[in-house]
Amino acid sequence: METYARLYDTYLPDPLSGPGRNKTSDCPFCEAEGKFSVDVQKGKGQCLHAACGVKCNHISFLTKFHKAWYDCTTDEHYDSLSKARGISSATLRKAGLAYDEYSDRWLLPYKNPFSTHLTNLGYFHVRGKNAYRIYKAPNIDNSLPLTFYNPYQPIAKKASTLYYICEGEWDTLAMLDIIKDNNDAIVIGVPGALIFPEVNSKWFSSAKQVCLFYDNDEAGNLGKEKASLILHRWQKSVSAVDWTTIESAEANYDIRDMLTEHSASAFAELTSALILVTPGEGEEEDLSAGYVASISDIVPIDTFS
Repeated sequence: METYARLYDTYLPDPLSGPGRNKTSDCPFCEAEGKFSVDVQKGKGQCLHAACGVKCNHISFLTKFHKAWYDCTTDEHYDSLSKARGISSATLRKAGLAYDEYSDRWLLPYKNPFSTHLTNLGYFHVRGKNAYRIYKAPNIDNSLPLTFYNPYQPIAKKASTLYYICEGEWDTLAMLDIIKDNNDAIVIGVPGALIFPEVNSKWFSSAKQVCLFYDNDEAGNLGKEKASLILHRWQKSVSAVDWTTIESAEANYDIRDMLTEHSASAFAELTSALILVTPGEGEEEDLSAGYVASISDIVPIDTFS
């Protein structure tokens, strides 16, 4: 059985060590050496330093760890990341990104809109081969499921709610910069082009319309079709951006490109390029994996022989 050691080691300044199931490391909250103890079988941690005494399970640990670094992140940190990614410092701060000085990396929180705890904690580096690629905490016991990325907007359950779904976290943050105060749309992101977390279907139960802003590439087109098919099962009004109507949109273009290259006109160009989409013919057959979808398609049996 996999223990929680791998999850804690992802974030602690030094790996857990010691015999048995209770292992120790330096406390990431008070920096007391060797005082942070973790039961790697149950996932519970505690600082044994009297002046600290933090207690947590693995989920509240991620929440506390993120907050500790968020409180230490300066305007200079945000300005540096903003310059590199083209997303405003205000949006980065409001979305809760935090700089982890111990590991020279950024933390990106996945917030649970119905709880005070995070649903996961992502991280990325700004240098190296995989710079800005976002990784998440190891999902040891399936308690950190893949969900939509919802940076900071409250989830609304009104019939007038408009949802903008983007491909990935960076495009989601870029779209928040693009819409500014133009409308009341809720902006969320899918974990990947071909991943649509149906577990969160309740988010769209009363939406007025859902608009898809997937990348202008093959994966984006496939992801748009999959999302459209899933959303239409609930008979929702679904639109998607038609990149062919945006003159500047080249292959592999995405929302962040629109922000960095056409910030003044991005909102108008993207919203005017939205078209209603319906599931294409054959898509249901593809999902059925060969099963006959209609009784009328079954050839009658005339004889037992």
